[in-house]
Amino acid sequence: MHEFTGGQASRETGAISTDGVGARPASWRWDLVFLGVMVTVLSVPLLVALVAIRDPRWYPLMDMAQVELRVRDVGSSQPPLIGLKGRFVLGDGRQASHPGPLAFWLLWPIYRVAGGTSWAMQVATVLLQLAATATALWIALRRGGPALVLGVATTLAVLMRAFGALTLTEAWIPHLPLLWWVVFVLAVWSIVAGDTVLVPVAVFAGSLCVQSHVSHVGTVVGLGILAAVVGALATFRRAPRDDDRSSGRRWILCGIVLGIVLWVPPIVEQLTRSPGNLSSLWRYFRAPGEPPVGLRSGVELLLVHLDPWRLVTGQVLSGRALVTGSTLPGALMLGCWAIAAIVAIRLRHRPLVRLHLVIGAAIVMAGVSMSRIVGDPWYYLVLWGWALGALVGFVTIWTLVVLVARHQASLRTRWPRRAPGKLAMCIALVISTAVFTGQASRVEVLRPDLSSAVGELVPSTVAALAEGSIPGTGRDGRYLVTWTDPFHLGTQGWALLNELDRHGFDVAAVERYRAQATEAHIRSPDDATAVVNLAVGSAIEEWRGKAGVHEVAYFDARTGAERSRYARLRSVLIRELKAAGLDELVPAVDENVFALANDPALPESTRSTIVGMRRIGVPTAVFVGPPEAVSET
Repeated sequence: MHEFTGGQASRETGAISTDGVGARPASWRWDLVFLGVMVTVLSVPLLVALVAIRDPRWYPLMDMAQVELRVRDVGSSQPPLIGLKGRFVLGDGRQASHPGPLAFWLLWPIYRVAGGTSWAMQVATVLLQLAATATALWIALRRGGPALVLGVATTLAVLMRAFGALTLTEAWIPHLPLLWWVVFVLAVWSIVAGDTVLVPVAVFAGSLCVQSHVSHVGTVVGLGILAAVVGALATFRRAPRDDDRSSGRRWILCGIVLGIVLWVPPIVEQLTRSPGNLSSLWRYFRAPGEPPVGLRSGVELLLVHLDPWRLVTGQVLSGRALVTGSTLPGALMLGCWAIAAIVAIRLRHRPLVRLHLVIGAAIVMAGVSMSRIVGDPWYYLVLWGWALGALVGFVTIWTLVVLVARHQASLRTRWPRRAPGKLAMCIALVISTAVFTGQASRVEVLRPDLSSAVGELVPSTVAALAEGSIPGTGRDGRYLVTWTDPFHLGTQGWALLNELDRHGFDVAAVERYRAQATEAHIRSPDDATAVVNLAVGSAIEEWRGKAGVHEVAYFDARTGAERSRYARLRSVLIRELKAAGLDELVPAVDENVFALANDPALPESTRSTIVGMRRIGVPTAVFVGPPEAVSET
């Protein structure tokens, strides 16, 4: 019987021992073929999604534009040393960023080979996700052979479908390490079993998670300490021969060296900037300015993410908003897991007991980490919680399979003990992958309307700048890109900056966006030869009235009927604000609709009027003029 069902795998089937690395099985070639098949099956939905999103062309917005700027900078004289800006506002108003740039560096080679386009960034993202998938299945092969590969593949299929094609093709920093967090947990499990070959894998996966998004710090550090302590004891207890101990030490040394290499960029930034980003993060979390959500809220968040029904049905993103939901299914799942852990101990199934130990530690660390969230618990802060929920379900089901197999063995029944379980996993894998593939074939990028508007503006803007007829323009011009956007907080402005940089223009943003753009893309008006401004809605008329400014591009996707409806909704909104005694908010109708929509004093009926206005949208234009125009915005 295979180790996945509780037998002696290394003796009876030749699978790699789950208590360390045994001799390679005689059928290892077939095992690798099976591994390749599983990776191929899981890759189909994401490859289909890449085809679906290739056309029409995507123009990255806001954070996505910032990510592509950083990826493009990897091969420049000012490579990225830290991650994207986070919600870390210090007392002096400065903003810290996520710890490191590892994700940018990993995306860069494929991005360049694939052509350096926005789609190339999506290709690089998918390949990074598939690399995580292959690594997770490889670890499963080491720990339990093909049967365990099938179990992990089924778990990943459910999890990937739950995350969705957009999440797994989008190079957004909270999304990139999601599957690598699963790899990290499985690698820690292997290290706890004494398999030191996985030390470099754990270091790599953990570093990618932590550098990409600081929300991973608690679980990665906590599990890392567990791996270091328990893994060291297991390794040196089970390696009586000098050559075994030397091999273990070599892998540990490789992990240490790899960790140092991966953390060189943020350490360099820390030592060459004052204050450095790492010390700024430390300062922020020591005194965040407002209290964290607390242990009770953290436990509730954890239980929401342990809900197996939402995982299976793919309802995990909550409309990309705040995390909400019932805690009861998660509490029941947690109870089932606890019972399964006790059963595994009673069965003396060492691989299962060790995995339960790692999962239990992850649950504790996750609850503590979630309790330390400062501000609103937006979905992206705890996306990795769904991966934890998938692993909890996996180890619980595995325990049940082992229990049933042991019971059948004791009864000496002739009923096949492995076939039904494998058949069930195959069916779940096929169904989940097929459904995911269908969904992936219809996926589209986030806010395609804003992306297409940028696509309409960029060609005319590039042509006007390249022609050089406007003072300060031309290929040798130094441009300051700004935006006046009361609707989308500069979402399309970042896209314009990114596209002009892609076309080879020397462009930069103003000083207040240093945290987002980094020093490589910051410029003062005094150092610019011309300003390029993206104006949205009412800001267009304002810029048309500026001296020396030229309108080089304009786009309005609305029909005549939609323009009339927008004007009516605007009048209704102003009347509603005045009727509610909120006259002071009336200027925001044109000057800052985004802030107005999020004002807590706003009645719900009034908020729905704003939603209607934003769905219709407003025109967008690009202006080019002298740098002095910036001071007037």
